[in-house]
Amino acid sequence: MSGTDLTDEEVDAFVRGTLAESALARAEEHLLVCEDCRLRVEQLEQFVASLRTAISGCKPPLEIVHITQDGPIRLQTRLLEDGRWRAELTGAETQSVGTFATHEQASLHVLQVFNEMFPEHVCDAGCSGGVRRIA
Repeated sequence: MSGTDLTDEEVDAFVRGTLAESALARAEEHLLVCEDCRLRVEQLEQFVASLRTAISGCKPPLEIVHITQDGPIRLQTRLLEDGRWRAELTGAETQSVGTFATHEQASLHVLQVFNEMFPEHVCDAGCSGGVRRIA
């Protein structure tokens, strides 16, 4: 791996701390010599930190509506009977649904998916929920 750049999946798993132990040593070795991959890791870490900061002020459940050129996009989290959290991003023929152990994980999921789908979105008066575009 030290001669080959990390894949997006490997960078994501590295930042989340879920990279398999067998791949972790190779990834760390590669990051010592590859400035491009180090930069990708740093950018993702900053993005995740920004998302965490954004949701830290949001009390569960999360409900945000963003008005986009494609129409309204609703980001929601809700507590399930079994104690897990359901995350939903819906609207404009778009849907992303997942179930997570914590409210933070569910919120991070919908915010990250929205930011990936609408990277140029800037909130205006039509958007609600108090979470604004994260750079």
